[in-house]
Amino acid sequence: EYTASALGLGRNGWDAGRLGRVLARAVQAWVAWHGDDRAKDDILEEAAGVPYDIWQELDARGDDEKTGLDEEEACVVGETLQQLAEYIVPLKFVSYSLLLPLLTDLPPLRNRDGTPYILPLGPHPPAPTPLLRRLCSLLSRDHAVPTSPLLSTILIPLSSHLTDASTSLLPL
Repeated sequence: EYTASALGLGRNGWDAGRLGRVLARAVQAWVAWHGDDRAKDDILEEAAGVPYDIWQELDARGDDEKTGLDEEEACVVGETLQQLAEYIVPLKFVSYSLLLPLLTDLPPLRNRDGTPYILPLGPHPPAPTPLLRRLCSLLSRDHAVPTSPLLSTILIPLSSHLTDASTSLLPL
């Protein structure tokens, strides 16, 4: 019998703990990599898709199944987001070279003076790149759903990239 429970996997059918450790290390390596920014963003956006998919699965569960993330899922989401947040910390302005194909649809960026890029947190953020849109969406999730580390812990080092309204939502 090849069911998820028979294989020792969680209810989602995959080994979240094993994937989480590998994914977090891979994201950490890609964040530190210095090379083609567009390729780096594409790869990090794909990696951000894993916690996004986990949260989508949680949202799709019936009310009787919404017990939150299991421990391994919480680690996959938390550890991956923590590594992805390291991408944001040094971000001062979004590279215009990344945005050239998109500039017709976007207003000009106003932080070329070196001030930190402010993350527009929300479910459908108006961020200038697909990676930043995905990260802003993930980082705006409900703090009541525990991740490991907690979402609020991940957001604290990003406080210079958040509005006062966003930081006021952080639990005390």
